Amino acid sequence: MCVIVSSDPLTQQKQPMEPTAVTVTSAYRCFSLFSRLAAVSNGGVKKPLGTYSVPKILSTVHEMLVKSFGLLSERTITAFRTLFFKALICYNNYSNGKCSFSRPHLMKWGIGLLHLLFGRSGSGKTHFVRQELHRLAGQGEQKLMLLVPEQFSFESERAMLRLLGPRRAAEVEVVSFTRLADAVFRRFGGCCGKRLDDGGRSILMSLALEQTADHLPLYQKHTQTPELVSMMLTASAELKMCAVAPRELSRAAERLEDGTLREKMKELSLILSAYEALVAQSYLDPQDDLTRLKDVLLAHRFFEGYTVFVDSFKSFTAQELGILELVLCQAQEVTVALCADGPRQAEAEMSLFTPVYQTARSLMRLARQNSVAVAAPVTLKPGVRFRGAGLRAVEEGAYRGRRIPLRGDTGDVALY
Repeated sequence: MCVIVSSDPLTQQKQPMEPTAVTVTSAYRCFSLFSRLAAVSNGGVKKPLGTYSVPKILSTVHEMLVKSFGLLSERTITAFRTLFFKALICYNNYSNGKCSFSRPHLMKWGIGLLHLLFGRSGSGKTHFVRQELHRLAGQGEQKLMLLVPEQFSFESERAMLRLLGPRRAAEVEVVSFTRLADAVFRRFGGCCGKRLDDGGRSILMSLALEQTADHLPLYQKHTQTPELVSMMLTASAELKMCAVAPRELSRAAERLEDGTLREKMKELSLILSAYEALVAQSYLDPQDDLTRLKDVLLAHRFFEGYTVFVDSFKSFTAQELGILELVLCQAQEVTVALCADGPRQAEAEMSLFTPVYQTARSLMRLARQNSVAVAAPVTLKPGVRFRGAGLRAVEEGAYRGRRIPLRGDTGDVALY
């Protein structure tokens, strides 16, 4: 951390500047400061940021710091240079890429890089990801990982085995979120304990309802019914996926006006708090694995030096986004393949790919919040998988708000 004190109105406030928490405002301030400094050295002529190379920017900032703050230590100057570089990346992300940064620069300064790969069904996203892994493995890259949904893990592992062969297949780790949690827990701890199953959950939820029955005016009559047990377990699972703790429900209830909703939220918070306390006494709930995984990753940089590819996901739960945020912070490069038309359509509302666009925006927001560079998105040509014009027309026009008529023979498409 360093404190910048200057007569310049942009930096005269004594505010700590954290390299890990660069805001948009600080990015624009740094850019404005650099523009004025560069203008002085260029005879008062301002140039766009993209006309300067990264080494030129950093050397200019270093010279400015030495002249203006001669008493600062080299360590403080280096910290500010790192901060400034991250601010430039933040500015770059929010200004649609006015300057570019090469991968060596990013690796040198410990900055992660996010790639977004767009393409509709059959455009070759999975093939692209596997070929990239094959290319990197052939170049001797270490720490390669492919993250896929649980149902695609076996298929992806078999495909990488065919592509890389039995000797090199182990160079690429194919994991799901469940496998990832297991791998991290085996390395750093966190998996010791009895695993809770559905039967155990039902018993413990029944005990929680019994213990809190006297404090449940709304649910008291139903505490012995299996329907309420099932409903509470469903609510618990959904809240965990959304990363909402029982105490957050209680705080939210306090902000509501008196009424049925307020009372229900308070009673739900009380029931789930009692249930969590009973589980914590003797068991590990698999539904909490990603929450525990996040805690372990905060303490250990498991993804340091990794190149991670994420494929076949349409969206992520709040728990999964929490893990991906740490992956972005720790890995040197992350590529996420998304099934959508492309970034140009990302502002369209209520389209076929609206959930995917929301996922893309969430990932970009996490990258910006953590000063991770966002590369220019790549959009693959649609319809590569479909050879016939009829199938291509179905893929292009199905479930769309507009009609795209196919002229001529439909070929391999028939209606029965």
